[in-house]
Amino acid sequence: CNIKYLSHYKSNRFNWNLNLKKERFLILSGEYLYKNITLGARMQTLNNYTYFDDSVAPKQNRQTGTVLQIFGSGTIPIKRFGVNFRGVYQTTSMKNSIHLPAFTGMLDLYYKNWIFQKHGKLQTGFQFSYFTKYYADAYMPALRTFYIQHKTAIGDYLMITAYATLKVKTFRMFVKATNLRGYTGIYNYFSTPHYPDIAPGVFFGITWRFYN
Repeated sequence: CNIKYLSHYKSNRFNWNLNLKKERFLILSGEYLYKNITLGARMQTLNNYTYFDDSVAPKQNRQTGTVLQIFGSGTIPIKRFGVNFRGVYQTTSMKNSIHLPAFTGMLDLYYKNWIFQKHGKLQTGFQFSYFTKYYADAYMPALRTFYIQHKTAIGDYLMITAYATLKVKTFRMFVKATNLRGYTGIYNYFSTPHYPDIAPGVFFGITWRFYN
């Protein structure tokens, strides 16, 4: 965070003048790679962590806290099929000043193959993304910042996207249908409290490079 900005601020709606100490962070991380799979952990120690509380005012946590993340990611090819995945488990000792989903994950199930006598490459599949329910930080437009809140929980929604990509030499095309669950009438998809995530829709794009 910008301590100078958090220490002194004045506007028509917000005004504060605080004496804040400098934040200090210690980050320890490690990874283990086996073929296409990566497993790892990341531990952060935070001192004088500064944030905006639920009254949208800067607050400094003078106690030392930690954030632990354990993650795994990789690709599992199965002939013309494959799986891309990433998952993160995380927890913190500073539950009053840092809110995190306990788990976030992404899964991509795909099929790919050469077509047009191996002049073109086609890939199609489904992408799934998910995070557990938690009290995500709310957004204050007047300050262009996020602040802690304890009233509105978001998450526990499986986002599903279908897609297809095609590449033939310098020609590339994609088409994707986003948030397929939204077509079933389930509308509890939010990226931030009161701010909906991507709505159901179909998108496509084409690029074609020409050379002399």
